[in-house]
Amino acid sequence: MRPTLLFFLFATLLFGSSLWSKTHLFILSGQSNMAGLNPAISFTPTVKKLLANDECIVVKSAQGGQPIRRWYKAWKPAKGDGPKADGALYDRLMTAVKKAVGDKKYDTVTFVWMQGERDAKERHGEVYEKSFAGLVNQLSADLGRDDLNFVIGRLSDCMNKNPGKSH
Repeated sequence: MRPTLLFFLFATLLFGSSLWSKTHLFILSGQSNMAGLNPAISFTPTVKKLLANDECIVVKSAQGGQPIRRWYKAWKPAKGDGPKADGALYDRLMTAVKKAVGDKKYDTVTFVWMQGERDAKERHGEVYEKSFAGLVNQLSADLGRDDLNFVIGRLSDCMNKNPGKSH
């Protein structure tokens, strides 16, 4: 047997596959449609199948009918002083993340976001892009990561079909 192959076999037996495996953190949050998602049925089995040699930590914290200001603490309306941001759902999300992760180190973080209809209904569409970018930056800073991946779910063009109701 060649020495290189012998070393590889020895290292595999000694250290197992964990030597090359990674840990991936998936954070799922948002409003109604995300709140209705049971990640154990579809999301988690799919990512675990795709990343079979890696550890996948999936955390979901979502609540129906909520505007982005419940997550993004520095949210500001385009005009006026109200309503105010409170960040309470973000705090709840981060508590769930910390509990799930514990002292584990993770190689990647992916933020899956499904939210926006409430902001459209409240006519805050013009500040939504800036608010979402702020939320991603807030999460990146709190996790100490500058390489956050994100996925934005979209179901429909909320309110775009009603004249005078477009956001």
